[in-house]
Amino acid sequence: MTMDNMLREERLASSGQTAESAPIERPAFSLAPREERSWTNAFDQYASGSWDRTRPLPVGPTGLVLQRCGARPMRVTVTPEVLDKARSGKHSVPDAELRRLAAAMYDPIAVFRSKRLGSNALVVMTELREGDKTVIVAVHLNVAEERHTVNRIASVYGKDRNAVFGGWVRDGLLMYEDEDRLRDWFQSRGLQLPKEGTSPRPGEKIVTKAELVKAPEQNAAADNGSCGSPVAGCQYCGRMGT
Repeated sequence: MTMDNMLREERLASSGQTAESAPIERPAFSLAPREERSWTNAFDQYASGSWDRTRPLPVGPTGLVLQRCGARPMRVTVTPEVLDKARSGKHSVPDAELRRLAAAMYDPIAVFRSKRLGSNALVVMTELREGDKTVIVAVHLNVAEERHTVNRIASVYGKDRNAVFGGWVRDGLLMYEDEDRLRDWFQSRGLQLPKEGTSPRPGEKIVTKAELVKAPEQNAAADNGSCGSPVAGCQYCGRMGT
C-alpha cells in the first residue's frame, strides 16, 4: 500500500467512512468524466444539427480555477450562436478542439480580468488551438438564463496577436497562472514573460497552480454535479429539485 493510500484510509477512518462509501477523489484540475461526456455529447448533437437551437448548451461546472478568480460555482453554458461564430466566418476553431472546451477551461494556462468589463467577465487562455493561434474564451459572470443564473461563454476564438497576452500581463489583468505552462508558452514564441504584472497589485493576489496543488483538500472544487438551482427538472444538471 502506498503512503497516499494509507493517508487516505486514515482520513476516511477518522470521518467514519469507508473506501466504498467515500466520494471519488480527483485532481482539482481534472473534469469529472461524466461532465466531460455531457459536454461532448451536447456538442456532437449541436454539430449534427439535432440540438434544439433555442437552448444553450451546458458546458459543465465552474472549475476551481475560475472560482478562485471570482466566479461563483454555477454552471457554464454557451449558446449555439457563439459556437457558430467560433466554427466559421472570421474564426475557424476545429470541432476536435471545441470538443475539449470543457476540460480546457477546467485547467487553463492563465486567466485574465476583462479589460472592458472588469470583474463582470473573465478571459480564459486555453491550450486549444485555431491553427497556430491560442484559443481564448471570454466568460460573462452571473448571467440570468431562463430560471437560472449561469456563467455564460460569450466568445471562443484564436487570438491573432501573441503579444497581446504580454500586454494584458503588463496591464495588471493577470488573475491566475499555471506558471510553467505560461512561461513555456511565452518562450516557445520567442517572447519574454513581463515581470511587471506578474506580481499582485496592492490588495490583490495572483492565484497560481502551484498554490492550489499544495492544498488539494482545502481547495477541492465546490462542484457536486449540480448547478445549485432549486428548480426541479434542471435542464443543465438533471437535478430533480426538493
